[in-house]
Amino acid sequence: MGHKKIKDLADGEWYHVYGIGRFQGRLIVSMAGFRDSISAENLDFASLVMWENGQGWDSVDVSPYLQMGTTLSPDSARFFFRKGVEWNGKFYAATSENVWSLDAGGRVWTKLPEIPRLIPCTRDYAYMPVNDVTDHHGKLYVATNDETIFVLDGDSQTWSQIDSLFFTGDTANPLLGYSIYHNSPTLKVHSLVSDGKHLFVAGESPEVPMVYMGDYGEPYGNIPKGWRTIGSWCKNFQCFPSGGGTYSMDVIGDTLYVANWKNLLKFPLDKLDSAIADESDYR
Repeated sequence: MGHKKIKDLADGEWYHVYGIGRFQGRLIVSMAGFRDSISAENLDFASLVMWENGQGWDSVDVSPYLQMGTTLSPDSARFFFRKGVEWNGKFYAATSENVWSLDAGGRVWTKLPEIPRLIPCTRDYAYMPVNDVTDHHGKLYVATNDETIFVLDGDSQTWSQIDSLFFTGDTANPLLGYSIYHNSPTLKVHSLVSDGKHLFVAGESPEVPMVYMGDYGEPYGNIPKGWRTIGSWCKNFQCFPSGGGTYSMDVIGDTLYVANWKNLLKFPLDKLDSAIADESDYR
């Protein structure tokens, strides 16, 4: 099977593919790099979004975004996304600054309302990196860099945290000076995915994916709204190397696929009830 190069690079240009998604049956790819990397004094950062057209690739203009604001640090909020999802006829991208939607014509980007920050930001620029976005129970869910999961209210266009058990940072730590509240069991959330019924999260610690119990339903409809590890995956979870992290998940048909530092794994979702039956809620 052949392949089509996404972009021919001019002298001095350097790009890599940062994220990939699917929109209206076509691949959409995010690239980030430099227009000119000849010298350190002349680095010109650039973001590209390319859309598959059947014969090659079309560029999706992101220049209106790059022209917004004059106080952003050169190395801060640029438009590149790692994950995206098609929802209600638009493409929603989890970017280094909040969530953006792309219209059906593939030309107009719109920034969604700001996601609340839970950790104080002392920089001149306050932006919320979003690590992943997914469609769950007909709503848009995101996992932020604050290790917190939010859901978008489509009517009011406001973000709210999912109802889950919380854990806090060390309030006695003089270096922090504030408490840290999360509703995700995973530090550095890398992946958030839904099979249409259940919400799964995975990241660096713990490395094993977990399922959200707050909307799980029967036979676990009355337990606290915490998270449970998907047990019975592999013996003593040896297929999840400690410190390696889980970086991506996807659901295809009735199977959950997981990519971690060393392995590509799969789990049959018809075994999910039995896999979490003996697990304790993660608090």
